[in-house]
Amino acid sequence: MSEQPTAGPSRIELQIESKKFNVAPGSSVTIPLKIIFNGGEAETFQLSLSGVPSDWIYIPQPVKQFIPGDKKDVTVSIHPSAPPEGRAGNYRLEFELTSLGEPGYKAALECQLTVAAYEIQGETGVLVESTQYSVPPGKSGVIRLLLSN
Repeated sequence: MSEQPTAGPSRIELQIESKKFNVAPGSSVTIPLKIIFNGGEAETFQLSLSGVPSDWIYIPQPVKQFIPGDKKDVTVSIHPSAPPEGRAGNYRLEFELTSLGEPGYKAALECQLTVAAYEIQGETGVLVESTQYSVPPGKSGVIRLLLSN
C-alpha cells in the first residue's frame, strides 16, 4: 500500500508498504520508505518524522538530493526507551518530505506504531510494557497496562 503526497502536485511521492508497525520498549523497528521524484529539475528534500519522542528516531540521511526519475529507498529506525521511560501505547507517526528550495511544498504520509512487549487484541485491547517483572517476596510492584477500547 502506498500513500501519495497530501499537498501540491505529485513531483515527489512518499510510499510505505505497511501502515502498522510493532516494537517492544527497549527494542527497535526499521521502517522502509520509498521516495520517487517526478520533478523536472534537481531538488533537495528533508525527511522528518513526528509522533514519537525525537530521541527514539534515527534517520541516517535526512537530507537527500533528487534528480528527475530518482527512486530512493530510505530506512528510518525507531528505538523506544526501555521501561519506565518508554511507555507502551499506540502512536500515530507522520513522515514528511519538505523541499528545501520551496519550504511550502511538502509530501506526507501516516502510519501506526504500537509500542508494547505484549499485546492482547480484542474488543478491549491490553498493552503491556514488559513481560518480566522482579518483585521481592513480601514487597509490592507496579505493572502498567494500557487498555484500549
